Amino acid sequence: MRSTALHPIAAAGLLAVTLHATASADTSSDKARLGMALSCQGSAQPHELISWISNLGGGAIINSIRVESGTEYTLPDPVYVLGFPVTRANIRAFHGASHDYTVYEAIFPDKSFREIASIAGLTPDEAGNYQQRIGKNHLYLREQGDATYVTCAIGVHRSGLGRALHAPAKENDTAMDPRSGPRAKDRPPPTW
Repeated sequence: MRSTALHPIAAAGLLAVTLHATASADTSSDKARLGMALSCQGSAQPHELISWISNLGGGAIINSIRVESGTEYTLPDPVYVLGFPVTRANIRAFHGASHDYTVYEAIFPDKSFREIASIAGLTPDEAGNYQQRIGKNHLYLREQGDATYVTCAIGVHRSGLGRALHAPAKENDTAMDPRSGPRAKDRPPPTW
C-alpha cells in the first residue's frame, strides 16, 4: 500500500513556495495600493502608507520634529505614480482651524515638471497652478529645487468645505492656506 502523504522535505518545500507566492502577492498588492494613494486615488490613512512602505522594505529617512515637515520615506524598488517610478515620498499632517488633513507627496528628483503635468493631463489654471480635484482629494504639482512633487491633500473636499474655502475672509479670520501660511484679508482664498 502506497502512502499519499508528502515526504517531510517535499512538504517543507511546498510550504516555502506557497509562503513565497503569498509574500509576492502581498508585495504586489502593497505596491499597487501605495502607488494609488500617492496618485491621489482613494482615502488611505497615513498608518496604511507607512505599513505598505515598511512591507516593501522601505523606511523613514528624514523625520522632522515639525509636524508640517512630516516624514520622508524611501523605497528600495519603485512604485508607479501617474505612470512614473518613484522611490521617495513624504507624509505630512496639517492642523487647520476647523479641519485636520494629511498630505502625501511623491518626489521625482529627475523628472520634468512639464512631462509629469502632460502625462497626468494637468493644465495650468488661471493662476498658473497645475491642480485637480480627485473625489474628496486634491492633487497638485509643484517644483522645489531640482525636484517635482506630486502632492495630494487627502479629504479636503468635504460637504461644506468648498463653500468655506471660497467664502470671503472675515476680519478676524485665521484660516490657513497649507501652501502659503496665514491668509491676508485682501488675498483671495485658494481655488481648490
